[in-house]
Amino acid sequence: MFDERYTVSRLAQDAGVSVHIVRDYLLRGLLRPAARSKGRMKSVARVG
Repeated sequence: MFDERYTVSRLAQDAGVSVHIVRDYLLRGLLRPAARSKGRMKSVARVG
């Protein structure tokens, strides 16, 4: 299993989609939120 974490904006950029798509996937449970940084930035875990 991977232990890579992405910010929402980094994941969106790497995937070539908007941040709105990534947030929608988080809300639908298609992506798993990993944690929030001290600055309250949401990160997404890579599942594999």
